Amino acid sequence: WWEAQLRAIPPRPRYPDVATITVQRDALQGKVATLITQLGILQTQLEGLEAEVAELHVQVASLLAQMAGERDGDEEEGDGLVTALQAHVA
Repeated sequence: WWEAQLRAIPPRPRYPDVATITVQRDALQGKVATLITQLGILQTQLEGLEAEVAELHVQVASLLAQMAGERDGDEEEGDGLVTALQAHVA
C-alpha cells in the first residue's frame, strides 16, 4: 500500500541552477535595454514626423487660402475640391 502511495506522488520538477538563471536574466536585461533604446529612437522619429505633418497642414492651408483668394466668384471645376480640402484641413 505504501509503495503505491509513494508512486502516486509526482516527481519534483527540476529547476535550473542559479548560474543558468543568471545568464538568462542577463540576456533578458540586454534585450530590454535594446528595446528601450529602439523605442527612444522611434519616439524621436515620430516627433519629427508629427512636426513635418504640422508643417504640411500649414502649407496646405496657405495654398487653399491662395486658391480661394484667386477665385473670381465663378464656380469653376476645382471649387468643389478647394471646399472639400478646406473642410478637411479645418
